[in-house]
Amino acid sequence: MRSPLHISASMLVAFVAAVSVQAFQRDTTARWQKITSGAEFSVMMPAGSNGYVDDREYTTGTDRIRVSKRTFYYRNINGAVLLSEVIEGDVKAYQKEMMSRLHTASPGYDLVKTQTFDKVSVHILTKKSERLFSIQQLVLFKDRLYILQGHAADENNPIVAQYFRSLTIDPGKKAIMPNISTGKDLKSIVDPPDIVLSDANSVDLNPISGKADRDAIILHRARPRFSDAFRRAGTTGTIVLNVLFSAAGKVEKVEYRSGVFALSDGATEAARNILFIPAEKDGRPVSVWKQVSYTYSIY
Repeated sequence: MRSPLHISASMLVAFVAAVSVQAFQRDTTARWQKITSGAEFSVMMPAGSNGYVDDREYTTGTDRIRVSKRTFYYRNINGAVLLSEVIEGDVKAYQKEMMSRLHTASPGYDLVKTQTFDKVSVHILTKKSERLFSIQQLVLFKDRLYILQGHAADENNPIVAQYFRSLTIDPGKKAIMPNISTGKDLKSIVDPPDIVLSDANSVDLNPISGKADRDAIILHRARPRFSDAFRRAGTTGTIVLNVLFSAAGKVEKVEYRSGVFALSDGATEAARNILFIPAEKDGRPVSVWKQVSYTYSIY
């Protein structure tokens, strides 16, 4: 009699084949999911978003603006890059400094819309370059600054459009969707159809050997951790890393290049959380190596 635990060679081959097919099967669609912050803010973002929270208080800018917490959500999909950020701290000063920085960038952003209602301040800025359209929306309410970013090849990208249309603000009296016009079909906005993933999501993660038509654009650099032990010891200096920015919108590899090696762990962790727009060549995202440096100072 055959043992109940007996597995024939043919059964094993069939099992391995089934597991292999399942392991390498690629999703063909992505659902939209709601991201909320408190009771007053929500936005829809495609499933599979990456996010992290930095709750280490610090100061930034020439005016030493206080930031107590930053929360990020990021998604790279079908050639569109979406970023949602929530900032807590001295948010009015931070908004003012950020608006100035966006205007003076090269090329700079243009302010295309300003709106105020129920103590909510909304600003929309756009920038168009040869291969990239970028839009940012700053929403200031109470003690938080909400920032939406969308980046794509042109201003008609449907994923970027749906992302911004879904923004909902509830200051307490009535929920408002500031980016849709009256008479729009709300059902298609609050319950949008799944995104059909294009071949652009099947990217080559191997770095290109030549030069990209457009280099990777860093949207946010996480701050490296600086331990109290290193501060007390006066361990300072600059760490230089080689970072592989993949066509999939993720940091694939981080390699130490030079600097105080003892500080490299914190710098490597920060580099892995860099948010960016992938480099592009011949109209497709590509993977590239870039050097990234972090400076540790006790001042």
